[in-house]
Amino acid sequence: MAMTAPIMRAASGKGARYAPESRPLTDEKSGRRLRQVTSHPSIHHHPFFFVPAWDRAGEKLIFVSHRTGAPQIFFEERASGELVQVTDRGDLAEWSIYPSPDGRSVYFTVGTGAFRVSLDDFSETQLADFGAVEMREKGMIGAAMGTTALSAGGDWWAIPVKSGKVSRFVLIDTRTGKSSVMLERDTIGHPQFC
Repeated sequence: MAMTAPIMRAASGKGARYAPESRPLTDEKSGRRLRQVTSHPSIHHHPFFFVPAWDRAGEKLIFVSHRTGAPQIFFEERASGELVQVTDRGDLAEWSIYPSPDGRSVYFTVGTGAFRVSLDDFSETQLADFGAVEMREKGMIGAAMGTTALSAGGDWWAIPVKSGKVSRFVLIDTRTGKSSVMLERDTIGHPQFC
């Protein structure tokens, strides 16, 4: 498949817009119709499987793409089909991303910090700095993935933070930025609000 060049609204980095790559497919075994969102020859994936990738209005589909050489947050703008680059970082914890239900921002961690990025102007706000911690357990499954959770209304963001032999369950008020440790255990993985 051919690589898709950016549309000339932004050359590269935050705000770069790429031509639509979506195409319909039919599953050979079931006959079901599918839609491929990306065609660039790199890794692309949705947020962790229980994290909603769509905003409530169905206007933005949030995903991670490695097309720039490092994982970055992107969204597909449903109205135009264009792909929009949201972040331009070398340290994104790609399984930490959590889109806000209103489609205005995405929450994510990098290094030992917790951030929110605006999907309108791509500005980032740091909501927490956890200091000199490991942040995640070693490995690639469970608590090592660094998944986070956002409440249904988007008011509370929960982040497991590994610090030495203990994991702290940190709850951040997304309106004020105030955080508190609500639980400490030997390991905490895949938080969810129910």
